[in-house]
Amino acid sequence: MTDHQPPLERTVFNFHGIGVPHAGVPADEAPYWCPTDLFMHLADAMADLLREGRSIEITFDDGNRSDLDIAAPILADRGLSATFFACSGRLDDPRYLDGAGLRSLEVMGMVVGSHGRNHVDLRRADAATLRQETSGSQQTLSEALGRPVDRFAIPFGSYDRRVLGALKTYTRIYNSDQTRAGPQNQRFVPRISYTTGWTKETVQQRVAERYSYVRQQKQNLKSTLKRLR
Repeated sequence: MTDHQPPLERTVFNFHGIGVPHAGVPADEAPYWCPTDLFMHLADAMADLLREGRSIEITFDDGNRSDLDIAAPILADRGLSATFFACSGRLDDPRYLDGAGLRSLEVMGMVVGSHGRNHVDLRRADAATLRQETSGSQQTLSEALGRPVDRFAIPFGSYDRRVLGALKTYTRIYNSDQTRAGPQNQRFVPRISYTTGWTKETVQQRVAERYSYVRQQKQNLKSTLKRLR
């Protein structure tokens, strides 16, 4: 047995805004914003790990303007790509990405997905709102990009059987279950989200740490129960 993780196991790192949170960011979401200088170091660490053969994926939620202005150039400079999940109801808000910004991300080699319409807890949404947040946001973003949008990141990581049923038109769904993911063709993808206190070593540790069989089974059970409730 080597020190490397099994080849099918990958780590999906999720970020929100980069830099200083703007006025539209609630206080309880501020800890998920990463300072620019630190993000550069984290991007260096992720690039190094990829060169070592580790399986890593990078995502961003919320569609903040900093995705295009700060994060994407840092990633591109290091040969990295990411999936950026935007909220379709924020396209007219200058603090967030508009259609032109989303298209610019794709020109840079990034992928754009949906994070719903208005960033609501989908488990608490009524039927009409759930449709707007899932298929409605998909249609709006697809029209803005001129191509189908087939990836979705669940706001607040809040899901159940009803929510997943509303996401049937998406080929890949990302949650926030704070554990490593499985093979590349996995449809329901867990992520590990950045929060205040991370260092470059945190990225390395999250990729290198071994999951015991018991820990992995507990996590699998937890996810299964969420999907069935």
